[in-house]
This record gives sequence, structure tokens and C-alpha cells, in this order.
Amino acid sequence: MSLQEMLDIILPPAKPLQVGTKRQLEAIEKRIGIQFPEDYKDFIFRYGSGNVAGFFSVLNPFSESWQHEIRTRCENLRSVKKKKETEVPFPIFPEKEGIFLWGADSNASEYYWLTQGKPDDWLTLKNHEAGPPWFQFKLPMTTFLAKVLTNRLKRFWPGDPQPFGKDELAFEPVAYR
Repeated sequence: MSLQEMLDIILPPAKPLQVGTKRQLEAIEKRIGIQFPEDYKDFIFRYGSGNVAGFFSVLNPFSESWQHEIRTRCENLRSVKKKKETEVPFPIFPEKEGIFLWGADSNASEYYWLTQGKPDDWLTLKNHEAGPPWFQFKLPMTTFLAKVLTNRLKRFWPGDPQPFGKDELAFEPVAYR
């Protein structure tokens, strides 16, 4: 998996915010029991915390709010699933091969990995407000983002495509607390 598709569209900040070391990231992975996909790690080290095109937020394990965000979203999904299992048709982290949140957008959609198989082969899932449908994309995170940002992922928008203008294709560093 390569970060190059994102780098070709949006330059990373000169000084990314909330970036740790590889050793720190390995410790996080060990603590939670998941090894992240390589493109995600590359993205975090190059871009840090912030907003992609004023639309997407990629959760950063080095931000202060990351652990709380993961726990809160997973608890919310478990609550929804308990009421009606068909609303969330996947195991939820920390269950084995559970879905794991990696991002969100300004339209209240959330993005997950289905953690089955090797990390670099995980499916990307798109969900809106913890209910069906769950859209599945056989794409790594950075390829998924690059295709959405350049309007090359036709199934992304529920209606007419909403392409991003060139002036919107930027990364805004934001330190999440």
C-alpha cells in the first residue's frame, strides 16, 4: 500500500501535529492487539492530526482523544447492535476480526476497517449514523481517500457526485484534545 496517491493530491504539512515515533506506535499496537495497515501508519507519520479537504478526519493514535474516541464509538455500536443485530452486521473491536474506526467525515459518516486477514488487505467500511447500509470497499485507507477526493469512487456519494474543487484539496493540521 502506498501513500503516494494522497501525496499526489494533497501535500502534507511541513510540521505535522501529534506525531510520535515508530516505537511508540508499535507499543500502541501491542497494547490494543491490532497491527495497523502500513498506509495508515505512513499517513499518520506524514500528515499527523487534522482535516483532509475540510471533510475527512483520520483518527490519530497519537492524539489525546484517540483512545476515548475509539472506546465511545465502539460502545455506541455495541448498544445499537444489542437492540437490533442487523444494524451492525460485524463483530466490534475488541472482538476478533471486529470493525475498527479509523475516521469520520463532516456528513456524520464513519469509516472502519473490517479487521479480517492481513492488515494491508482489510476492507474499508463506510457507515452513516450506526445503521444500515454498510458500504464495503476493497481499498486501503489512502487509496479510498484519494479516489473519493478525485471523484473516482462512484459508489461513495448517495446521489450526485460532489467533487472537491482544487482549492479544497488541502490538509489542515488540527491538534485533537
